This record gives sequence, structure tokens and C-alpha cells, in this order.
Amino acid sequence: MAKIRVDVGEIPGELLRSALDEQGYALLTVPPDGLRRTHRALDLLDLCLTTVGRPIQVFDNCTAWRSIGVDTQREPSRSEGVGESPLHMDFVNARNPPEYVMLYCERNDILGGGDTYLVPTAAVERLSRAARDCLAEPVYSDGRVVGLLNVGSDINPFPVAPRQGPWRLRYTGQLLRTDLPQRALSALRELDAILWSELTRLHLHKGEAILMDQRRVLHGRARLGSGQDGLAPEQRRQLWQRFGRDETGAA
Repeated sequence: MAKIRVDVGEIPGELLRSALDEQGYALLTVPPDGLRRTHRALDLLDLCLTTVGRPIQVFDNCTAWRSIGVDTQREPSRSEGVGESPLHMDFVNARNPPEYVMLYCERNDILGGGDTYLVPTAAVERLSRAARDCLAEPVYSDGRVVGLLNVGSDINPFPVAPRQGPWRLRYTGQLLRTDLPQRALSALRELDAILWSELTRLHLHKGEAILMDQRRVLHGRARLGSGQDGLAPEQRRQLWQRFGRDETGAA
């Protein structure tokens, strides 16, 4: 894991780009003043993001960083839920998903859960020919693109393993719960098993961020520690999310 310290004076763009190219993600830390002031940490991370891409707004009700807290009433597998989030790419059903996703940890789960899952999209090369052919068919659907900016139109249904373009995989484990022909579901299960076999886990601590290139890695979340209902909201895990666009044409 490349560990890069974000510094307002000299941001290591070349090192950051190298980490993204080699492994699809980079772990970053913020200096002490960022730990004391969240807005300072987010400003520094924005500056870091600009060395490899352009920060963009995606949610129309959130102009910059999106707050991700913990809501014990949410569906457990969804954002802000307490359960395991399946492997996925963000905005899987959008025509032009953001290449970069950044998560900053203001407060980690004091109950010990919430590890970040990472899997290389290159795992698609391990699929059988039959599964690869099936996953190239545009028959998969997940949700709808509503209230989003800068990601293009809804493309449901879409191929999970496109034959062309920058996205090796357009995948979310939520597809395993959809109504599909047996052939398509079997191909998804083969892919999901391969992905889990190549899983990397890391625990974001307070003051750390992870920058991910969605063309190269999928991500997910481990279950949060049991007993979240016993914590006050201000004691629960607090993340901030940011998106970026790669305008270099790199794939």
C-alpha cells in the first residue's frame, strides 16, 4: 500500500499517479492541523485530487464532499448502513461514472468494524469464456440515475464486462439479488467468487483517506462493529466522500 502524506506545500502528484497506475488505489494521510479541523483536511485532499484529476460534484444536493455517517435504520448493505456493503463501483448504471472516488475518515468505527474492501478489476480475466460472453451482454440493471450531476444518463440495462471502453467491470454485488435468467445469474456468481478470492482489506483510521481509480479496483465495506445502537451519533464512524474526473484520457 502506498502511503502518501498530503502536504499543502508540496503535493506528491507523480507518486500518487504511480500508485494509482500500479495498484488502483493509494492511502493518504493528512497533517496534524487537518486532524484538528475537518474542513482543513478536506481542502488538502481536494488539492491532492487536483494533481491527478478534476474534483466534480455528483449529488445535486451536495456541492463538494458528501458526509457518510451511520444510520442504524438504513438498509444494512447500503451507504450509511451498518452491514456489509457488497463489492461494487459507484454509479455502475451511469453512462460516465467518475474515475476517482476518495473516502476520508474523520472518525473510524470505535467498535472495530467497517474495513474497506478492494479488488482489482483485472480479476475479470480469470472468467471462463462462457461467463465472459454472458457478462458482455447488456441485460443487467441496478437502480436508476436520479438527482445526479456529471455522470451522464442512465444506461440500464448494461453489460457487466463490456467488450470495449475504459471499464473492465461495471459490477455491483446487488445484481446477485435481481431477477435474471439462470445463465446470467450463474455468470455473476462465477465473477463474484473470483472477486472475493482476490480481496484486500484495510482499516481507515482517523486522518486517513483512500483514493481509488474505479477503472482498476472495485470497493466495498465490511460490517460495522456490533452495538451501533448503543453509540451516540457523534461517536459513530464518520466518512467524507469526494469524486474526481480523469481528463488525461488514461485507461
